[in-house]
Amino acid sequence: MSFQYTMNTPTQNQDLIENVIYSAPVNLTNLKDIDLNNLKDLVMPTPPSVFPLAFGWWILIIILLILVCFICFFICKYYFSSKTYALLELKDIKNQNLPDFIFLREISKLLRRVSLFLYPKQGVGKLSEQSWSDFLHQKAPHILPKHVSDLIAFSTLKPDQTKITVTKKDLYVMVRKWIIKVFKDQKHECKHK
Repeated sequence: MSFQYTMNTPTQNQDLIENVIYSAPVNLTNLKDIDLNNLKDLVMPTPPSVFPLAFGWWILIIILLILVCFICFFICKYYFSSKTYALLELKDIKNQNLPDFIFLREISKLLRRVSLFLYPKQGVGKLSEQSWSDFLHQKAPHILPKHVSDLIAFSTLKPDQTKITVTKKDLYVMVRKWIIKVFKDQKHECKHK
């Protein structure tokens, strides 16, 4: 079967146009019987948002928020750690320019508080002068020599006769290293439990 192309004549085209344009009038008498009570309200679509984001952007935003939370957590953990607090308090003691016996007494108090925090089950609060000196020396013998731990431990007995045999700067450095070492040892010990 072959395909034939037929061409409309001008009169046929005119008839088509008249049928499309000039259609029959609508009978309005039939529209009076329509019940309009059952019509539903028009529901308008939601307007597009001002800043529509694709799915990938939402994932990126969530990842960035999680990253910011982790960074804030570690910053807070560092700044509010006990080690940082102890080192700041030690620096404050150094900056006060105290007399020798008060300087040693404050260092001894700080070291006792640090020891009570790190070793609560070892009875650090009950240690007397000699046992307190042995405890300080035992935790870091290469950092805090025996004569320095004795100086710290016995400084509260005779405050008027206390003379620092090392410079305050050297004592500050030794105590600072001792604090850092005991916190590091305690952290290492907790990881291996």
